[in-house]
Amino acid sequence: MIGIYWLSGYYNNVFLKSRSQELGCTILSTLAGTCVFFALALINNVEHRRMIIYLNTAYLWGLLFVIVYAGRSIITAYVRREVYSGKWMRNTMIVGDGDAAEVMASRLRDESQWSGMRILGCLSADDDFMHQVEVRRLDCLVVMPHDGDATVAMDIICRILPLGIDVLTPPDLYRMLTSQMRIDKIAGEPLVNIGHARASESSLNVKRLCDIVLGL
Repeated sequence: MIGIYWLSGYYNNVFLKSRSQELGCTILSTLAGTCVFFALALINNVEHRRMIIYLNTAYLWGLLFVIVYAGRSIITAYVRREVYSGKWMRNTMIVGDGDAAEVMASRLRDESQWSGMRILGCLSADDDFMHQVEVRRLDCLVVMPHDGDATVAMDIICRILPLGIDVLTPPDLYRMLTSQMRIDKIAGEPLVNIGHARASESSLNVKRLCDIVLGL
């Protein structure tokens, strides 16, 4: 079951989980595990009365779901409380020189309790991003448009992506990079994460498992 929960992608990101996504993930992963046990019961054929097997399978899924989801809800509530209190925050800086960068920094700073972001200030295009990431221990950078100059923004993004942290941009800047949009709402502000693949967490884990199996 732990392996199934890992494949579902639940353990990849522990901060600010969506309640609806957590519920759906738990339902599907416990159902998948239950189906495995159901298949084993049919293969072993320990009970000839099929209705008993169906009932036991339903009981098993109910137990798995209730116990697992209750535990996850407690952990999620604790994490949210730590984030809202300001103990667990993601160090974030805005990359931009214009008014839009200042407005975004102010907006995210005011909503830090809900976004989980600790806004440390703004950076310009000439700053040493690697140095800032190491010194300030940054978890995320928000790249804002530079007076409509896509060349400057692209140069900044190319310098940031190898650092391995989250890179968020407004949707209009993201359209310059790709037509496939995946928008996250941070404190009510639409931002696009371009720092990581757009695949779901479960897809990434399944792919990783296939890589290991095929590699062996």
